Amino acid sequence: MTHPRRPALHPALAPPSLVVRPREAQVGDQWVRTFYASDYPQELPFGWIERLMTHRGRVDVSLHITPTAPDQVAAHLQRQRGRMESSLRFDAKHGRISDPGLQVASHDAETLALELARGNSRVFKLGLYVTVRADSEEELDAECRQVRDAARAMLFQLQPATYRTREGWLTTLPLGLDEVGTRRTFTTEALAASFPFASAELPTFDGVLYGRARRTEGLVRWDRFRQLNYNLVILGASGGGKSYLAKLETLEWLLQGVTASVIDRESEWTRLAQAVGGIRIPLGQSGVRVNPFDIGPEIPGDEQGPLVRRALFIHTLVSVLLRRELTSSVTAALDRAVLRAYERAGITGDPSTHRRRPPLLSDLVTALRDLETTSALEIAEDLYPFTEGMFRGLFDGQSSVPTQAAPLVVWDMLQVPEQLRSVADLLVMDRVSERFDIVQGEALEQRHLLVIEELWELMRDRQGAVFVDTFCRKARKRHVGLTAVTQQASDLLGSERGRAVVDNADTQIVLRQSRQAIEEVAKHFGLSDGERRWLVGCRRGEGILIAGQDRVAFRSVAAPDVEKLITTDPDEVADLARTETEQLVVGEAS
Repeated sequence: MTHPRRPALHPALAPPSLVVRPREAQVGDQWVRTFYASDYPQELPFGWIERLMTHRGRVDVSLHITPTAPDQVAAHLQRQRGRMESSLRFDAKHGRISDPGLQVASHDAETLALELARGNSRVFKLGLYVTVRADSEEELDAECRQVRDAARAMLFQLQPATYRTREGWLTTLPLGLDEVGTRRTFTTEALAASFPFASAELPTFDGVLYGRARRTEGLVRWDRFRQLNYNLVILGASGGGKSYLAKLETLEWLLQGVTASVIDRESEWTRLAQAVGGIRIPLGQSGVRVNPFDIGPEIPGDEQGPLVRRALFIHTLVSVLLRRELTSSVTAALDRAVLRAYERAGITGDPSTHRRRPPLLSDLVTALRDLETTSALEIAEDLYPFTEGMFRGLFDGQSSVPTQAAPLVVWDMLQVPEQLRSVADLLVMDRVSERFDIVQGEALEQRHLLVIEELWELMRDRQGAVFVDTFCRKARKRHVGLTAVTQQASDLLGSERGRAVVDNADTQIVLRQSRQAIEEVAKHFGLSDGERRWLVGCRRGEGILIAGQDRVAFRSVAAPDVEKLITTDPDEVADLARTETEQLVVGEAS
C-alpha cells in the first residue's frame, strides 16, 4: 500500500535494489548513510552551508523548512523565559554562580520576543540532512568521517539516522518529504544565512552577482571596490561571453549608484544605455569631435599645472597618431609648437586664461610649420591626414560631445576608422581621467567604471600601452576601476606593459580559451591541468574568477529581461530587432 504522503516512484526511476541496515543502506551498487544536524553554533555566518556543499565527496544536502505561527512562538517563548528567569533568580538568591549558557539563552529569548513583537522577524523549523554516497562500505566509512569532521570544524554536529536509514535516504531525495522529522528553531536571519545563495569558494558575499558556481550552483558575488585596486581584466576567446559578462557586471554596479563609461567597438551597448538613461556618443559621425587641447581641471598641489599636463598628453597623442617613437629633436619641436599654439589662443600658465577657446590640432600643425626646422616640418607633414586629409573629422573643430552627467556614457566606435581606433581610445581615457581627477583639494567620492572592449588594439602602440599602464596604477586614486576586455591574450601577456595591466587588476576573469592561447594563459595565471582542459572546452559564459589566492569556476547568468539588454548573440539580437520593428508597426497602425 502506498504511503498517502509519499508519491509512488515510476519503475524507471526506482533503484534496482534496496538493502536497508541500521546505519546504512545499499541502493543498487551504491552505499549511502544519512545524518541529521543536531547541535548548531551560537551564530551562523552567511553562506555557511556552502562549505558543506563544496565537500569533495559525493554528498546530498537537504533543507526542510516549515514556518511557525507567531502566536504559538510567542506563547512558547513566554513560558521558556519564565522558566529561565526563575532558574537565574533562584541561583542568585542562594548565592550560586549562574550557568553562562542559561544566561545567553535567556538573553536570546528576550531579543527574539522583541523582534517578533515588532514584526522584524519570524520563526521557522528547519531540518538539515546529509546523505553520503560511496561505492563500498570502507569508502563510505572514510567519507562519513571526513564529512563529520568538516561539520565539527563549522561548530555543528551531524548524527547518524540510526534505524531510520530508509527514511533518511528518502528525506534527501528531491521528493519534498521529511521522514526523519528532526528539526531546530531558526529565526529569519539564521534561515537566510543558511540558504546556498553564495559561493564559499570566495571569502566575501558582498558586491555584485557574476553568476553561479560550477560545483555548487551557489551565487558568485564579488566586490572589486573592496580590493587594493578596482581594476578587472576579462580574457576570453571570440564568442566566449566577454561582452555579455562585462555588460552584466556594469549593469549590476549601475544599480548600486556607480557610474560608467564604455568604449564600445561594435555598437553593442546601445540597448543597455537606452534602458538606464545613458548617453551614446557616436564617434566617427559627422560633427562629433573631441578636442585633445581642452584644458583640464586645476589640481591643488600639482606643480605641473593643467597646461603642462595637456602638453605632455599631446606628445602621447601624436606618437599614437603617427604609430612611432618620437626622436629627441621631434619632441623638442613638438613641445615648442604646443606652447606656441596655446599662446596664440591666449592661453598661458595663468589659470584665468584656461577658460578661453583652446587651439585645434590644425593650429599645432601651423605652429610646427612656423618653426621651419626639419623635424618640425616633417612631423607637420605626417599630421596632414588628421588635419586636412581623410581622417580630419575627429579633430577639425572644438569638442561637441555632451558634457551633462549620466549614469552610463557609451562611446560608440563602430564608425571610427580602423586607423583611429587607438587614438579614440586614448581620447576617451583622457576624458575619464580628467573628469575624475582631484578637484578643489578633495577626491570625488563618486565611483566610476571605464570599460574598454578589445584593449589589445590600444596596447599595440607603445605610447598607448604606457598611457594605459599609468592609468591602471592611478585609477584607484580617482575612484575609477578599469574593466579591460580582450580576446587577444597574447597581446597583453606577451609584453611587459600588457602583463603590468593584468597584474594591476586585483580581479581577473578567464573565460573560454583557444588551444593556441591556453598554455600562455595557464602559465601566467597558474592554472591546474584540470582548469586548463576545462577552459578549452567549456561553454559560452563559463570561466574562472581569480582574486589573489581565491578562485571559483562559474557561469554568468542573467534574468530574462536583463538578457535582452546585454545579449550579443547575433540570432538573439536579430530576433529582438524584428520584434521591436513589429511592435512599432502595430503601434503606428493602431
